[in-house]
This record gives sequence, structure tokens and C-alpha cells, in this order.
Amino acid sequence: MAKIQNKTVYSSLAWNFFERICVECVQLIISIVLARILLPEDYGILALITIFISISTVIVETGLCSSIINKKDITKAQINFIFLINFTSSFVLYVIIFFCAPLIAKFYSAYDSTLLIKLLRVYSLVLPLGAITSVQTAVIHKNMQFKKMFFINFISVIISGGVGVFLAVNGCGTWALVAQQMMAKVMLFISLTIILKWIPRPGRADKDSWSMIKYGSNILGLSLFNVVYNQFSSITVGKIYNPNSLAFYNKAQTFPAMIATNTDYSMQKVMFSAYSKEKEDITRIKEMMKNTISIISFILFPLLLGMLAATENIVYCVLSEKWMPCVPYMQLFCLFYLLQPLKTTSAQALNGIGKSSLSLRVGITSKLIGIAIILSTVWFGLKYLLLGLIFTEIIASIIYFTLNKKYFNYTIGEQVKDFLASLICSLIMCGSVIIIGELIRNLAPIVILITQVITGVFIYLLLSLIVNKKMLMTLKTFVKKKEKKDGTV
Repeated sequence: MAKIQNKTVYSSLAWNFFERICVECVQLIISIVLARILLPEDYGILALITIFISISTVIVETGLCSSIINKKDITKAQINFIFLINFTSSFVLYVIIFFCAPLIAKFYSAYDSTLLIKLLRVYSLVLPLGAITSVQTAVIHKNMQFKKMFFINFISVIISGGVGVFLAVNGCGTWALVAQQMMAKVMLFISLTIILKWIPRPGRADKDSWSMIKYGSNILGLSLFNVVYNQFSSITVGKIYNPNSLAFYNKAQTFPAMIATNTDYSMQKVMFSAYSKEKEDITRIKEMMKNTISIISFILFPLLLGMLAATENIVYCVLSEKWMPCVPYMQLFCLFYLLQPLKTTSAQALNGIGKSSLSLRVGITSKLIGIAIILSTVWFGLKYLLLGLIFTEIIASIIYFTLNKKYFNYTIGEQVKDFLASLICSLIMCGSVIIIGELIRNLAPIVILITQVITGVFIYLLLSLIVNKKMLMTLKTFVKKKEKKDGTV
């Protein structure tokens, strides 16, 4: 098998990361507009129904499609068989949600039951579409055609965002948010179909098809457990607290998640493909892991810790005063997401060498600890809940760091060294931004925010030139190579 070139990996990672940044910037603008038009209660209702759609979406769109990417030589018949499994699952799940909607509405008695039932039944129509687009997307990812995904997702988010804003302005409330999400899925299907000129069709299984199911089921199990775990806190908060509290809790997660999860997303899609192609060369995988952790920590740490330092002014200036109760939650979410992409690097490397069952066991163990902490802390307040979740992330990271040493000869000391300089620079920058905000606190919030951003960028880059110059040179070299090459994706 031909080795995958460094420039192909990093070009794909760059395009995927660039795609997420551009898409999220557009989504951020749209979400700011919607947050200023709609009420927190509208978001609370959306968060509630999203819990059940998210869990179903993972079953339909994750896991089995990973086997398409991982398999060295795959036939159209095998791809079509995976599609058949996915589409059948989506239909079964839609029927389950349709008939269980009244029971779900009854469980959340503090909400409008009639509205919940209608929203659940309509929103779950995205599942069959997801069954098709997930297979189409897996084909593109297998071929590392991330440049195409950039244009597809960018167009989809603009059109769906426009639909959402139009409906919000016309008083559609939560329906505007649901329509936005559904239109995004429709546009994704149309764009992928046009570009690929191929729609998966039902196919027959062979011996290799069932081995793909076995492999994909492990990743599916972990992904499903992850999303249930991630939504478990929202389920609990939605039951114990009122819709506004759930809205503040989920909105606080939005900005930190936008940074961390999309960095995470880029790595999952690109690095899993790269690890799978290099599964027989452990030394090569370790090299890619080291570079990935160094680059991601250099970008991620200052963004999250800078956001933590300026959270109050960000919320006030961007979302408006009515969202200020979410400030302390957002600060804690910045800490919660700090290690997520580093864990993802480890998990995807294990999946890439065929250790998906091990990744599943580690994920389940850490999430069971997290569920126990959620149930123990939620009664004392949302701040204690988030502190417990942060503790769980630290435990999970330690487990993955230990596995990296065992399977890739990537010692804990090496791993810490690869992100320590970025962490130190980011912490100093964070403290400086907080101090600057206090010194000029009598100025207008927008002036304080702009000053904090400029100060944070300047201090971080200055510190990086002093203690993390090697990382800056690596990025500079990569950018130069990127400018010289023509069409590496």
C-alpha cells in the first residue's frame, strides 16, 4: 500500500479545519441573530428534542460508516450494504420516536406537551436523510476529498441559516430553529448527490461486509455511549430545572464547543483516514500523533482560555444582557473542552490500528464514571455538575495517555511535552486578559472586549516567540509548503 504523504495529511487537515472555521463563523453570526430574536425558552425546547434526535443520529450516521473509511479495498456492493443497514435503522428509529413522542412529552411535564410531540415527529424526519448523506460523506472522507466538503457545507449552512432567520423574524419560535437544522440536512443531501453523481442503493452482504459490521459496531458503540453521556446532563437538567435553566446551560456550551468540537471534528475525519492508511507503521502513527497534538494545542488552548478570561463581555456584547446567567457555565465549559481533541487523537489512533474494541471499553468506563458524578452533583447546582464533568475529562485523558505509551511507544512525558509550552503561554495570557479587563472595567463592554482580544493575541504570540518558537516555525514551514503546492487533496 502506498504511503500517505505528509502534505496530503496536513492539506486535508487544513481544508477540514478551514471548513469548520468558515462554517462555524457563518453559524455563529446566524446564531447571534437568532439569539437576539428568540427567547431562551425557545432554545430550551430545542435542546430537549435535540437530545433524542442526537442519539438516533449517531446510530444512523456513525460507526458503520467508519468501516467504509477503514477498509483498505472496498466494493460498491459493500458500501451499498452499509447503506441498507443505516437506512433500515433510520426508519425503525423514526417509527420509535413518532410513537414515543407522547411519553417523552409526559416525562417533561414543565414543557408544552403538544408542541414537544409535533417538534419530535417533524424533526426526526432528518434521520432517513442522514442515512444517505452519512454514506456519501464517508466515501468523500475515504478519498480525503475535504476540499469538496468545504464548499458543500459552506453552501448548506448559508441557505439553512437564511431559512432559520426568516422564520424567526416571522414569529415561528422554536420551529425556526428546527427548520434551520432540517434544511441543512436537505442541502447536504442535494449537494453530495450532485458532486458524487451517485446515490447508495440496497446491496447484498458478503463475508467482508459482516466483518465491516463487526468493526463498525465497536465504534458505533463508543459513539453512541459518548452522545448518551454528553446528552445525559441535558436530560437531567431538563427534568430537574426549568426550560430557561436548560437554555442557559446549553447556550453556555455553544461557544466553547464551537472551538473544541470542530477542532475535534477535523481530526476525527482527517486523522482517522490517515491512521487507517498507516495502520501497519506504528512509528509513522506516533509521528502524526505528535504533530497533531502540538498543532492542535497551539491553536486550541489560547482560544479556550482566552474565551474563559473574556466570557462576561463576550456574552454581553454578542448575545445580549438576557443571556448573562450563562457566564459562569461558559467559563467552566472552556475548561471542560480543553482536553477533548487530545483524547480524540488517541482514540482515533487506536481505531486506526483496529483497536476499536479497546477504545470502546475505555470510553464506556470513563463515561460510567461521568454519569455517576452527574447524578451525584446535579442536585447541588449546575456549577458543581460542570466541575464533576471536568474531573471526569481529566481521568479519561490519563487513561488515553497511558494507552498511547503501550501501543505507540508515546510516553506520557513526551505527550505532556508536546502541549506544555502552549498551555503555559495560554495560562499566562489568560491571567493577563483578566487583569486588563479589571483595570478598564468602567469602559463600555465592547471596548473592554476589543482590548482584551488584542491584548490576548499580542501576549500569546510574544510568549510563543520566546518559549514555543519551534511550533511557530513548524506552522510557518507548513504554510509555505501549502502555498507552493497545487491541488494536493
